[in-house]
Amino acid sequence: MYSKVCLLTIVLLNLHQSSAIVDNRDTLHVLIALPLTNGSIRLAESNKIGAWLAKERIEKEQLIDTSLYKIKFEFIDDCCDGTSALQGAWAKYLRKYDLFMEDGPQYLTSVIGMTCNQVCRPVGAFYDALNIPVVSIGCTADVLSRDEDDESYNLFARVVTSWTVLVKITVLLLQEYEWDRVAVITASDFDWLAFSTELKNALDAIRVTADLNYTVTNDPVKGFITPKMEVYRDCNTALKTLGSPSETTINIYIFLLQDAQVLTCLLTAKTLNLIKGKAFLAYGYSIDGDGSKNFLKDVGELTETQQGLLSINVKHSDDSWKEFVSLFEEYYKNFSDFYLDKPEKEVNLYAGLLYDAVLLWGYAVNKTLAAFEDTGLVKEEVAGFYELVEFEGATGRMRMEKNGDRKCDYVIEVVNKELTYEPVFDYNCCLRICCNRLDHGHRCADLPQEDTIRISDKGSECMDYKMGRHNY
Repeated sequence: MYSKVCLLTIVLLNLHQSSAIVDNRDTLHVLIALPLTNGSIRLAESNKIGAWLAKERIEKEQLIDTSLYKIKFEFIDDCCDGTSALQGAWAKYLRKYDLFMEDGPQYLTSVIGMTCNQVCRPVGAFYDALNIPVVSIGCTADVLSRDEDDESYNLFARVVTSWTVLVKITVLLLQEYEWDRVAVITASDFDWLAFSTELKNALDAIRVTADLNYTVTNDPVKGFITPKMEVYRDCNTALKTLGSPSETTINIYIFLLQDAQVLTCLLTAKTLNLIKGKAFLAYGYSIDGDGSKNFLKDVGELTETQQGLLSINVKHSDDSWKEFVSLFEEYYKNFSDFYLDKPEKEVNLYAGLLYDAVLLWGYAVNKTLAAFEDTGLVKEEVAGFYELVEFEGATGRMRMEKNGDRKCDYVIEVVNKELTYEPVFDYNCCLRICCNRLDHGHRCADLPQEDTIRISDKGSECMDYKMGRHNY
């Protein structure tokens, strides 16, 4: 199978790169890759509804003339693994068409989805070579940002930002609580290890002592978590050593891990009686719906294990999110039995990010068609219009940087006893505002917003602003 993927890569990268023009009466084929099975992130199949709802909005707002174009989604399971994603695209989709014809690789209009960096890196570079734009819903590796010195990801964009911003938010959190002793447990994966290096440099700059000596296997967690798994043994070894009396008291454990590994380490910490009095931080952790139940079937244990976990997540507008959830639930009620093989319902942030990613592509296609109305859709030009797109999506205001990253507001949230997130701090991407939302009734809405005070327009540096405190 490995040789087949290599052969596919060689064949496609040597195809004649003709102009990527889609015929005016063609179908716009969009490949959507989601981690549905076997990976350390497993989304319910109902997350696909995010794409279908975006398609309905694109058609309703007439962003794409449906008399000339029809949008068709092809879904694959990327298993949170780059090789699986490329093999899946070949087996289910690309081999249907004659790739040796001049317009073979041009049949595909875009690739959207992917939450795992180890998928985005090979998939992003692979399709970039074919002039096919890619939009990720969760990959944060900084190498994926467009770089003038590296043309591997010229057509790559994402509806989140890079971990450079996540590091800044982490530093603000530690400074707020005056935490000066940190333990970082990292997956044994290129991307997470690179993240840990950048985090360590930032912590050194503020004189925070960080122990980065422990890693956890990045192998996929298949089935339910058990003490026999290698990931469980790795977490147990790390936490047992870090929590020993001979160690200096640790204020917070930071997990640079996928969801399944985070849950495993939390479960281990509970077994070792480390949960009480400690803070635990993850990035983009999904607790909603059936996702976490794929790894731990005891609901009571699931609640107790996750309660108190902090996670840095994309901030969404309450009104926009409620509207999206309402549309999602209506669609699920009416169509899930027809379109889903496993109709379990999971309305989590990834469904909203998929909705926004498809909309971003749709708005950019609209602008591309307007600019190239005499030639049809020139696909490689779509990525150039992302930064000109602005709209209100399920996860808030969508604005893009020139490098393909989203200008993204974030929120630090804590898991409560109802297994839902409760906001702790908001982070404004322009003003660098970080404020507490739980204590003393303060609301971030009371603070100056970007549309009323534009610090950058005055030539000043963005400021940091913190208020209140949430006691752990």
